[in-house]
Amino acid sequence: MTATEKRQIRHTTGSLHRSIQRIYTVLFLIAGFALLAFFTFRYYREYRQQTDAHLQDTSDLSYTNVMNRSNSLTQLSIAIIADNVVKENLNAINADTTENKLHRQSEIQTYEANISRQIQADVLNVDGIISARIYSLQDDEIFIGTTNREYLDYPMTSDEIYRANGAALWGIAGDTHYLCMARAILSTDTIKPIGYMVIICKYAFMADALPSEVGDYAARSYLIEKNGTVIASTEEGTVGKNVNQLLSDDEVPEKQSSESESDVIQKNDQLSLVKLAAIGEKGGIIRDLSSGEESYYRVRSGGNEDWTLLTTVSTSQPRHTIFLAFLTFTCVVLAAFIGSNIVTGIAINRIMRPTERLLEGMNEFGQGKLDTRVEVTGNDEIAAITRAYNGMADSVQELHKKVYDLELANKEAEIEFLKMQINPHFLYNSLDVISWMGFSVGSNEITDMAVSLADILRASIKQQAIIKIEDELKVVESYLRVQHYRFGDRMTAEFDIPEDVKQYEMPGFLLQPLIENSIIHGLEALVDRQGIVKISIHQEGEWLQFAVSDNGVGMSSERVDELLEQCRDMTQKNAIGVRNVYRRLYILYGKECRFTIESEPDKGTRISFRIRIR
Repeated sequence: MTATEKRQIRHTTGSLHRSIQRIYTVLFLIAGFALLAFFTFRYYREYRQQTDAHLQDTSDLSYTNVMNRSNSLTQLSIAIIADNVVKENLNAINADTTENKLHRQSEIQTYEANISRQIQADVLNVDGIISARIYSLQDDEIFIGTTNREYLDYPMTSDEIYRANGAALWGIAGDTHYLCMARAILSTDTIKPIGYMVIICKYAFMADALPSEVGDYAARSYLIEKNGTVIASTEEGTVGKNVNQLLSDDEVPEKQSSESESDVIQKNDQLSLVKLAAIGEKGGIIRDLSSGEESYYRVRSGGNEDWTLLTTVSTSQPRHTIFLAFLTFTCVVLAAFIGSNIVTGIAINRIMRPTERLLEGMNEFGQGKLDTRVEVTGNDEIAAITRAYNGMADSVQELHKKVYDLELANKEAEIEFLKMQINPHFLYNSLDVISWMGFSVGSNEITDMAVSLADILRASIKQQAIIKIEDELKVVESYLRVQHYRFGDRMTAEFDIPEDVKQYEMPGFLLQPLIENSIIHGLEALVDRQGIVKISIHQEGEWLQFAVSDNGVGMSSERVDELLEQCRDMTQKNAIGVRNVYRRLYILYGKECRFTIESEPDKGTRISFRIRIR
């Protein structure tokens, strides 16, 4: 096979290889992207649920801590405003006019001292409280505490405190961000304000109740009083600022198409604590108060809505985790794609290699190398095709051999025919002269023998490939007549041939050589009994069964095997008659002819074969 032909075969198999590789790549990418989308969606939901759960836990913990500390201040403030000593002394202070106060300063100081002594133990008993201050209607200050006597500006005015009618107001006082809670003190009789109280606490009193976290799900907490001021936070720079200032219109994100109606506050719709509280436990997305990051949030309100707890978790944290998972999964898919492509390429090469060998073998077979066969490896479809090709090549080679042998036999027959055609008219004329000489002297035997020899000679010279059985029998009868004059009564012939089979056709000159072989090798040496040659032809289904048997000297089994081997060997020159019949039958019919030789010493020989009915 030339290099060009090999390149063409490799190009053909390479194209199929690339087609399979492309199909595999497309299917792998489709499956990979589908899995990527599925797992990304699943991861997003999972991490979102984890974020919501963490946000809920942090919000609950912060709420519980703040409620505990808020309750401690609430209980203290209620105890103060409900104390009768405080109310009686405060009413006494409020009863004096400004002029009287100047003359009764010592009495007022006594009232203030009574109030201070009454509540000082309760105030100082709560950890984190710096001082408590009670104010009369004339804004006289009664200080209860050991430190922080400084003047403080409160975020709420006395009018606002009175309008709250006893409800708690929270705020940030002073530059150091003291936490303060104010309540109006109401008269038991008239339920009207007789003053108000302010409890001053350290900033850390509430700030320490908010858990400070770090990590992937770090939450930020903001404690906001009802007017929107941040009174405690885990983040610096937000205490004392108003929520509506921190969450201005420009900082509110656009509504995302993937979120529900309550998840995102629309632009141009000012965010307020009331709206946050309305969304409440549902949570949503908002800009964080300190960082400005888009964050998930939850809102919890105090028992009397004195304050609101806002807890946020940045959306970038779970998204970052999802991105890392997405990146990891993408790398895994990419590595799997590269690895599987390499393995698939190797596998396809191994699969295509038998196909390439098959194409090479077929190409060589087509160039005339009929003995070319392809090695069968495996048990797949390619192996089945290879086996079928090898079987076809065997059949073609056998057919080619048959055609060659037939042509060779025809050449040999043609040579023999040419030899026999040496002046046939001279032989015919000579036999006619012999026949007329016998007739003229009254010798019918000579005439009959001459005529029989002429018939045999004429039949052999015609050399028809296919003749009727009755014509073959005429040649046989002519030959037997000649042999009768030779052997006389020492030999007889028997025919077992139904009349209906005589019209079938057969290859010419098949029986005469076999009969001649029986006479020469089987009957000629008999001395103790009469020789018999039996010719039988019978129809068996679609076959004609021929047999020529004799009762001659026979042969041993070894001799039978030797004779058959001589028939198969093209170079042998022995057993010409039997060998020519064998070769012609196998060229025309192959093994279907079932050519057999049966013989036993001193019992005779039987040669049989069969041909399809024509």
